[in-house]
Amino acid sequence: MRQIELQEYRESEPVQLTVDERDALKETLPSLTIQAAPGRSDLYRLRPEAVIGAFDVDDLSVVVRPKLDISRVIYLASYAMGAYKPREERFDFTSEPTLVEVLALALTAAARQAFASGLLHGYRTEQDALRTVRGRIDMAEQLRRRFDALVPVEVSYDEFTDDILANRLVKAAADLLGRQRLEDSRSRNGLRWINATLAKCHACSIFSAGGAGSHVRQAQRALSRSGVAVTVGPAASGTGTGPR
Repeated sequence: MRQIELQEYRESEPVQLTVDERDALKETLPSLTIQAAPGRSDLYRLRPEAVIGAFDVDDLSVVVRPKLDISRVIYLASYAMGAYKPREERFDFTSEPTLVEVLALALTAAARQAFASGLLHGYRTEQDALRTVRGRIDMAEQLRRRFDALVPVEVSYDEFTDDILANRLVKAAADLLGRQRLEDSRSRNGLRWINATLAKCHACSIFSAGGAGSHVRQAQRALSRSGVAVTVGPAASGTGTGPR
């Protein structure tokens, strides 16, 4: 897979692209300016606008680096989301090559601190058909499904578990980042640690707009002690991730 490195607001040197690659790039990143080099039909100069991150498209691996230091990007994104909290402890973002690497390390650092005393637990309402009564009998379901039977009994009960939404969101974020191209072994090992720690939790699907805001806030509260805001959401196209 060929790798193309670009910088925000800076025109690249001529890059060789096929017509299919050119069209796929434009479809994945609509704000990308693609200008054909004079006298050539296979060389193009690329200029990304206000977009940073990394994504794969066809046989290309594209990295768009910010014009600012990574530490400034994280600070601005956190401040814009209202999640910035001054801390004496600092996290070294500046040595990481891409925003994806930074997010993976930040998520790992946040999870290690949030889970230092164990996983978060909470009550989740379960509905099941059991041979003994547990919790509350769901009379409506019992009459609808088993009008003339005594067992099994349709019940509804509260289960105290670590398989709750906040932990599921953290696992979903780790799964999403784990599908990206990570060069740093610390990033990969950190995401593996999160998946192993949350092995009994289900990774929730990347949610649609309905109710997403409250879900993200719950995940942020779960990691609030770290001072790092973590958001997860669907990539616009390909497998890219990054603030837009």
